[in-house]
Amino acid sequence: MKNLIIIIIIVIMVFSMSSCSLAQKEDFEAEIDELEDEIDDLNDEIDEFEDEIDDLNDTIDDLQIELDATPEPTPAPTLTPTPKPTAKPTPKTKPKDSSIDEQILIDQEDIIITVKGFQLDGYGGPEIEVFIENNSEINITVDAKNMTVNGYMHETFFSSDVSAGKKANDTITLSTTELELCGIVDICDIELSFSITDEDWDEIFDTEIMTIKTSLSESCEQVVNDSGEVLFEENGVKIVYQGLYEDSYFGTGYVLYLENNTEDTITVWARNTSVNGFMISPYFSYDIAPWKRAVSSLTFFEDDLEENNITEVNEIELNFHIFKTESWDTVVDTELITIAVK
Repeated sequence: MKNLIIIIIIVIMVFSMSSCSLAQKEDFEAEIDELEDEIDDLNDEIDEFEDEIDDLNDTIDDLQIELDATPEPTPAPTLTPTPKPTAKPTPKTKPKDSSIDEQILIDQEDIIITVKGFQLDGYGGPEIEVFIENNSEINITVDAKNMTVNGYMHETFFSSDVSAGKKANDTITLSTTELELCGIVDICDIELSFSITDEDWDEIFDTEIMTIKTSLSESCEQVVNDSGEVLFEENGVKIVYQGLYEDSYFGTGYVLYLENNTEDTITVWARNTSVNGFMISPYFSYDIAPWKRAVSSLTFFEDDLEENNITEVNEIELNFHIFKTESWDTVVDTELITIAVK
């Protein structure tokens, strides 16, 4: 009986395995049919893409044929801008060698200032070598003021500190840029004064204007160039617009020739200034000694122009406030003046 049961169990297992294998085969065949259907769909899509590619290639060929048949366009003529006039050109003539004799300029209140020499090829321009002796009991500062070169005002930033009982060698530098603007090649004579103050900036004394003559003073003559557009000429004051000057630091300057034919030092300010109709304050203020002349530039900062979207200056409007430097008394306020920048 036991053996019969075992035989029956084996028969049942064989039939079960056969039925499982048959079911799995049917499942596999169904999956294969599905994959084959997907492959057929993909092949159909590929055929469609190939047809679209053929159409695009045909379009490209047609466009190329049209392009080849189109004549080359005539290039537009290149317009060369007319350069704007510039102020006095940089002097090309090499300055003549010159020298200054050693001389005492100041000997006052235990302070002695002596000119020791002159160098044409200084770092920032020609240099006057000075020797300062402070034999007083206080610390001092020596400033140079009211400088002119060949009759033209010349800004200088000389300042020298000398402690009590000490000495100092220093140099007064002449600006190459200012010399070029004024058309100065050979330096004939220099005028200046000194202001002496203590360490609290209290005045000790101011000197009178002193003249330093170079070895060329008897033979050279300064040519005065006052050409240009006269903007104002009244009350002993003359202002002339002379063109553009490209300053590498500040930008473009609009050069003005200034002449003071009065007995007082005057200051010239620019007021109510506009550029192309936009109010913009320039960098301009200049002191001119009696019977002297100056060349300076009306300069606008690049940032101010950019803020007003100004890429080219066409017109400047302004008026000048001219007053006596010491008393602040007004000499004249000019009418509104228009400078057409050409």
